[in-house]
Amino acid sequence: MSDNLIDKTAAFVEASNAEDLDAIMSFFADDGVFVGLDGTEHKGADRVRAALGATLGGLRFEDQDTFADLGQGKVLAQWRLHFTHKGEPVSWQGLDILHWRDGELTLKSTYAKARSPQIESSDQIGAA
Repeated sequence: MSDNLIDKTAAFVEASNAEDLDAIMSFFADDGVFVGLDGTEHKGADRVRAALGATLGGLRFEDQDTFADLGQGKVLAQWRLHFTHKGEPVSWQGLDILHWRDGELTLKSTYAKARSPQIESSDQIGAA
């Protein structure tokens, strides 16, 4: 089960890096939840799609480490995010806590370490 969760997580990251919203959403359960960097919860496929779709645009995740809980269907994925902000390349480290149920993603909760606190709305992240 652990290897399968790690493989599914890697495929999810690949879909994210390809900016393929349909592929990203294919991992989510209909009742899935995405909790963004600002703590806002987006519940249900339509809201998750809208929230994740708004973040696409030149983001690339570099996998750094992944841990899976065999019995609980949970993954902790550490990454470095690379993007361009105001014409300059930037990156920061973060992690996702992912909950999987019956092969579907039921929760993606995102946390990040950045040089300074985010002061712009999340819809401006990645905009050049």
